[in-house]
Amino acid sequence: MGFPDAGAHFPPQFNALLLFLLDFKIKWIPLSLTQRLAAPVDRSTIHQQGAHFMNPQTIPSFPTLKPLAAALAVTLFTLAEPVWAGSVDGGNASGVDSVAVGPGSTASGASSTASGVSSTASGDNSTANGYYSRANGIQSTASGYISSASGIGSTANGSVSTASGSGSTANGSYSSASGTYSSASGYSSTASGIGSTANGAYSLAQGNGDIAVGAQASTYSGTSQTSGNIAIGTSTGVVSGSFGGTPTTASGGNSIAIGTGTGAVSTGGIAIGAGSQAQGGYGSIAVGLNSTASNSISTAIGYYSGATGANSLAVGAGAKASGDQSVAVGMNNTATGTQGFAGGIYSNAAGDYSAAVGASSSSTGAASAAFGADSNASGVGSVANGFYASASSSNSVAVGAQSQASGINSVALGAGSSDGGQANVVSVGSASQQRRVINVANGTVGANSTDAVNGGQLYASQQAAVSTANTYTNTQVTQINAALANLAAAGVCTKGSNGSYVCGTGATAQGKNATAQGNGASANGDDTMALGTNASASVVLQAV
Repeated sequence: MGFPDAGAHFPPQFNALLLFLLDFKIKWIPLSLTQRLAAPVDRSTIHQQGAHFMNPQTIPSFPTLKPLAAALAVTLFTLAEPVWAGSVDGGNASGVDSVAVGPGSTASGASSTASGVSSTASGDNSTANGYYSRANGIQSTASGYISSASGIGSTANGSVSTASGSGSTANGSYSSASGTYSSASGYSSTASGIGSTANGAYSLAQGNGDIAVGAQASTYSGTSQTSGNIAIGTSTGVVSGSFGGTPTTASGGNSIAIGTGTGAVSTGGIAIGAGSQAQGGYGSIAVGLNSTASNSISTAIGYYSGATGANSLAVGAGAKASGDQSVAVGMNNTATGTQGFAGGIYSNAAGDYSAAVGASSSSTGAASAAFGADSNASGVGSVANGFYASASSSNSVAVGAQSQASGINSVALGAGSSDGGQANVVSVGSASQQRRVINVANGTVGANSTDAVNGGQLYASQQAAVSTANTYTNTQVTQINAALANLAAAGVCTKGSNGSYVCGTGATAQGKNATAQGNGASANGDDTMALGTNASASVVLQAV
């Protein structure tokens, strides 16, 4: 709606008050009203008509006039048409419906507002507030000393803050949000990636979709562009390329770093805990204070744990898995061999494809295995099973507490057993501690058999041998007795009354049923037999 002609309907008091306001440099003059007042007006008449109003005897006191002037200004704005501009105290409002307040301020955008010395609001619907502030983007807002909002719908709040990306927000002194829809909050924070967020002093979110939360938190991408990174905590870093002079080996896209001083260099890597580092090529995970996962698909979980081998896993405080595809589970365990496994505490799997399980166990030989506290398998392919068990030669096996197998291909079975360093033997005891082997099945008996035989088999064999010997002996005795009887009958031998026989010069048979045959032969016991020259028999031949 328009204003009526000033001379026709404005009362003298209004015209006098209007001049009074103009003298105080309050220039909120609607353009439509200016056009209406363009008709010639006799200013002397206005002053004469307003003399009564401005007379000190009739004019209201200044405290009373001040709210009246404010009310008048509101009335002018309310009655004015939508198209207007206002310039105050040296401002320049050239845009439609714009307002400029302050020396050197400029509001050139439609419906823009510039407030502050040398402030500029050039974007439509923009607002610049503060010394040398700049709101150049459409619907942008710049608030603060030398703040700048150049992106469409951007907001810069704070001294020297900059919001250049569309829909971006920079909040804090020296903050910068250059990525589209990015947000930077905190002193000197920077969000340059699309949709990135940096929250905290000196925080940096550079990749698309990156999130950096905490003082000096960083998703710095270095020489290659990455995205989807998350850094949360003081001095965290999700890094790619090179940062601060420290060389890195791979990009950090889609990685997460949470905690003071953490770093996720690995693509898709995760670092959680103060000082944790996920530095491998891709997929590395470090969780725990000062934990480190420095190779692809490596995982370190626990205080000062480290997984440096590819596809390695270290779980537990101080656990280290440096061999490729190695696993160390337990406090201060170490798996240095390829595909080595260390479990327990202070265990060490140094040999490739070796396993050490138990407190302070050690498997240093390739493909060796040590099971039990303080067990040690140092030979290639050796096995030590038991407390302080030791297998030190190739393919040796020691089973039992303090058992020792030091010979090649030897086996020591049982607590304290030892092979004595002999190769290719099985020991079930030691030189000072023998053992019986019981419950042994019958072995195969044959010319080519290498089976062990048990006591039952030995007893049966002995009985058969004795029976055969007795049968043979009885037969021979019978034949000899018959021959002697024939000789006695022929007068060659002499038969004694006690059943003894003597044949030969100087032969003697002193025992019952004794026989002495041959010159000088002597049979001195009962049932003894001496055959041959000077033969002597004192053992009884007893038929069974």
